[in-house]
Amino acid sequence: MLVLEHSEYKVTCVTINSIENTEFLGQNIGFVIRAIAQKYPNAILVWHDASVKDAVNLEKIAKLLNLKRKLISYNPSSNYLSSRIGYVEESPFINVNKKVTYPTWQMSSCVGAIYTDTLLQFHAKIFKDKNFDFALNSIAKHYQPLGLFCYSEPQLLDSEVKYKAVEASNYVLFQFVKQHYKFVWKYLLFLDVFLYEKTVLIGPLIQSFFCKNSYCQEPIQFEEPIVEEYDLKNNTIDVIIPTIGRKKYIYDVLCDLRNQTHLPNNVIIVEQNPVEGSTSDLDFISNQKWPFVIKHSFTHKTGACIARNFALRQVDSAWVFMADDDIRIAFDFIEHFKKEEIHSLFMAITNRLNSKGLLIIRTPNGQGLFSNQIIYGDLTHYTIFNPSSILQILKLHGFDDIYFIENAPIAKNISGLVRLLLWKLFKFIYNVFRIIEQGKVEKIITHDFYSLAIKK
Repeated sequence: MLVLEHSEYKVTCVTINSIENTEFLGQNIGFVIRAIAQKYPNAILVWHDASVKDAVNLEKIAKLLNLKRKLISYNPSSNYLSSRIGYVEESPFINVNKKVTYPTWQMSSCVGAIYTDTLLQFHAKIFKDKNFDFALNSIAKHYQPLGLFCYSEPQLLDSEVKYKAVEASNYVLFQFVKQHYKFVWKYLLFLDVFLYEKTVLIGPLIQSFFCKNSYCQEPIQFEEPIVEEYDLKNNTIDVIIPTIGRKKYIYDVLCDLRNQTHLPNNVIIVEQNPVEGSTSDLDFISNQKWPFVIKHSFTHKTGACIARNFALRQVDSAWVFMADDDIRIAFDFIEHFKKEEIHSLFMAITNRLNSKGLLIIRTPNGQGLFSNQIIYGDLTHYTIFNPSSILQILKLHGFDDIYFIENAPIAKNISGLVRLLLWKLFKFIYNVFRIIEQGKVEKIITHDFYSLAIKK
């Protein structure tokens, strides 16, 4: 870990892997931060003001910076740019909540961290600016929409500090607006300050005409993220469902949950009915057996947020699924759509997937040897696919790298191994007759099959 301490943007201490280095003392931090990043690639670089050095939480920074594409900083007092930036931008990134981890492009020289590999991709001229706060805000403002995750992170400090924040002048504010927004916004900023504050900022406006454009014009590439791995199969999950007057729907949701391969530990149902004297309508909760614990509460207070907040206090598991009372959870479902609905379904799927997103489908196999009992065993089956027809619809809707996998026996024990060997023998004999009759083999003949496709 590389740690730079500075005072008024001049480096006062450099620590490289817990060893002090005197090479860059007294130099501008903007220059030093890039020079050190070039010497030590793939390292975490931390900066902090000398006034907060005793409160910097160095032990937690590696965990906080869990992504290469992450830039974090924290300013316990006011932001670098004044509240007048709100005349120009009304996004949630302006009014930063200092008490929690908060996404924002408003960075600070007080304390922060970034990976050196990421920092080196920013234009070198950005760091020649003597104002390190301006450079940080400029980088975050430009690259946040391009995939740089920028956060105000209070956990960078482990105790309260008295920090006098650097505040940008009106000249710097107009320069920032000129470089990072469309040209009309500097005029609107001038007009808004005049109308609402009765102040004329003619000097900053005129000076902004002579400011150079931002150097943040080059795209950057991010490596695969460093993420914490979760063992989802062994982790527990609770399901929260607020409901009001939907007995049939909530019953369907519980039935769907009952059929999942990974069952929830608890299903927390908050039933609401505003009518005084009314009682619960969900008799099936106690009348039927369920493979999970159902925590049922009844209240006359209404509102989904109220119900979810109440249910969250009853959660015991590592994960929570915030469900609605009218959803359906299914694995095999595309066969339940009519042919005229299939295109609309795949259009919706395509719109929801990002580029290179993976789609996994399991459906009955129209060319399977023993698939009739599945195909005709449910009256709600409308459209039956085989690999050929699935391939057509997937290619039509912008998928490539399409693969098909049989839902064959799995050798997870002796019985499964025997079934798998017998299945392979049977499939071999079947394809011998296929070659005799048609001169080709059939690879997917199980009663259902999986399709894996990647969106272009």
